[in-house]
Amino acid sequence: MVFPKLAEKDIDDFKHTVWMRIFQGTVVNIGLVLAYVVAAPLLFHIFMPRYESAVAFSQIIALSTILLVPTYFIGYAMESQKFVKSIYAISILTSIMRIGFYAVFGFLWGAVGIVWARLASNVLLF
Repeated sequence: MVFPKLAEKDIDDFKHTVWMRIFQGTVVNIGLVLAYVVAAPLLFHIFMPRYESAVAFSQIIALSTILLVPTYFIGYAMESQKFVKSIYAISILTSIMRIGFYAVFGFLWGAVGIVWARLASNVLLF
């Protein structure tokens, strides 16, 4: 549903609309993530009591999702404006950097390192 509307807009209106949607989506996403971070200990205690030690991991992963809304919306905007070379370059560089983060952090700190690699890669690649 985003594509047709974005593709039809002129560049000035396009920039304004994209940034406004990114801001709105990010605010909503931050609220949802913070609600999950607060509720996670209770949810784990009720539904998965054997895995309460994983609460911190799930909270860190939840924090890494804050930047997903702007990232996806910028990607949709780039696709709608036909920035094909940029999309390919970003996709390749993102994959290489993520693999590097996972390998280094995973080797150094194990499962905790993988979780932190996820957070670090989302923040740095934004």
